[in-house]
Amino acid sequence: MNDDDISKKAQELSAVFVEAITASVKKAGSQKNFSEKTGIHQSRISDYINANYDFKNITLGTLIRLFPELEIIYHIGDPAKASDGEVFDVMENRLLTMFRGLNTNEKVQCFELMSRRFGEKLKEGE
Repeated sequence: MNDDDISKKAQELSAVFVEAITASVKKAGSQKNFSEKTGIHQSRISDYINANYDFKNITLGTLIRLFPELEIIYHIGDPAKASDGEVFDVMENRLLTMFRGLNTNEKVQCFELMSRRFGEKLKEGE
C-alpha cells in the first residue's frame, strides 16, 4: 500500500468518523454533554465534527474513549474463500453495532421495519 492509498483510506475512515461522532453528539444532546461523558475537550470534539483535525493523528485510546463499543476487524479474509459462517459472523457483528448505536425510538422503528418485511419468514421458522 503506497502513501496515496493510505491517504485515500484515511479520508474514507475520516468521513465515517465524522458521521459517527456527529451521531454520538446528537444522542448525547450536545457537544458539552458528549465531552463530559468521554472526557475529551468540547473544542476537540468540535474540531473532529468540522474535520479540523487530521484523522490520521487520532490515537486508539481516543477512539476507545469516544466509542467504547469499538471493534476492529483486522482481516475479514478473501470473501470468495470465506465460509458462510465467517461472513455471517462479521455481518451479525456489524448489524449489532449499528443497532446498539440507535436511540430507543430508532430501535423500535428498526424492529417494525424488519417485522413488516420479514415477519412471515419469522413465523415460518417457529
